[in-house]
Amino acid sequence: MDKIKEVSNAFQPKANNPRLMKFPYTLGAQVALFPYKFYFQNNWVFRYWIFGSVLSLPVFIWINGLVNTPGNKLKWDEIRRKELLETHYLDKDANEHHH
Repeated sequence: MDKIKEVSNAFQPKANNPRLMKFPYTLGAQVALFPYKFYFQNNWVFRYWIFGSVLSLPVFIWINGLVNTPGNKLKWDEIRRKELLETHYLDKDANEHHH
């Protein structure tokens, strides 16, 4: 537990640091100085958003694996090709050279 506190304290700005910004203007400085621990402890929306993101990540990875198979990509390429033919965005001559 002490190791975790030591690592988390390494990322906290030191109050007596002369280079400490009065206001973090850049996006990187705002991200670095954001009080994550305070929001996690005191804001239920922030806490549940983190939990929800972590718990839903495996589901999104599973869905991504299903939809990005080579067979599924070919199927959707064929569907899009037929759509383009019907809307005349693709010439029928180009269709013959497609396969």
